[in-house]
Amino acid sequence: DTYRRYGESLIGQKEDLQAQQQFQRGIALYEDALKRKLLEKKDEFGRLYADMGDLRFFTAGDIQGALAYYRQSIANGWAPPEIKYRTGAVLYNLQDWKGAMENFFSIISDYPQNRRLLFALGNTAYLNQDFQVAKGYYTRLLDLLTLDKNRIPLLLPNDKPEHMDLAERLMRTENNLA
Repeated sequence: DTYRRYGESLIGQKEDLQAQQQFQRGIALYEDALKRKLLEKKDEFGRLYADMGDLRFFTAGDIQGALAYYRQSIANGWAPPEIKYRTGAVLYNLQDWKGAMENFFSIISDYPQNRRLLFALGNTAYLNQDFQVAKGYYTRLLDLLTLDKNRIPLLLPNDKPEHMDLAERLMRTENNLA
């Protein structure tokens, strides 16, 4: 856990290479302890793999490496929704629509109104040729975005970045639904 915490601190300081070394040391120590039966798999130690996955995904752009670490994280019990979402995003990038859909779907009950997740589910279902499922996710997303738009008295996308974001999401969702 000390290696993980120190590695996360180094990431905050933009010292990604040193952070990676700390995570690798922590993983090596953990795996050695598992092999020697000094420890059992524990979710808190699975976070080391998730942090390494994040480094591979966000910093190095190594989606294959990130996927391997995310899967190790989940196998060791560290499987919060954000790790499942990232795993789904990696699988989506690898064009594994079924795997991506399974990961996204596994967390939708935790975040039923998450706009990004609904969009990801719609896109993934469409690419998997599940057109009615895609339509359902896009329709739900469009309903939520329309509610967001109706709460704003005057939409000013040129003046307010959050209004521009909403307008773009509405446009993309309506285009995909069409």
